[in-house]
Amino acid sequence: MDCPANWQAVENALQNTKGILLTPRVAAALDLIRGEVQKLGFEKGLRCLCELERKERSQVNLAARKLAMGSGQLDMPELHALWLVIRCENAGDFLGQMFPPLAKSGPCGGLQPPWTRESALSWMLTELWERRFDTWLKLVALSWCGPFPFYGIDPVPEWM
Repeated sequence: MDCPANWQAVENALQNTKGILLTPRVAAALDLIRGEVQKLGFEKGLRCLCELERKERSQVNLAARKLAMGSGQLDMPELHALWLVIRCENAGDFLGQMFPPLAKSGPCGGLQPPWTRESALSWMLTELWERRFDTWLKLVALSWCGPFPFYGIDPVPEWM
């Protein structure tokens, strides 16, 4: 089974939202945070990333819900937009696991009533995020501080 059309609509909405939110100012803020995490190293950088996320979580949840239901504004503080971009990446990864692009079949069917594209998008940007944020932030910090072989802590030797 290919990705059902209504899940594909959720994926499209995620990509559109991410594209709209990732303005040059948001990209610059993301680069600043990435640079700080790299400077601090994986463990301290991850702690810093988690603290930043925790501080903004309730406001970003509110913005995510409004945005998903079509009543939100895309004109928001850069930090909130930055976290929504990261949440969109997390949600897109989740959808990629549910419906692997090259798979001949998938484990999940389409959205069933009363679920809509909007409610699924809201769920992915809030509740799914709260279930996955710790793992996702670890992966983000690793990718920013890496490369690390097999998710180890030692950097890859330069000769590799």
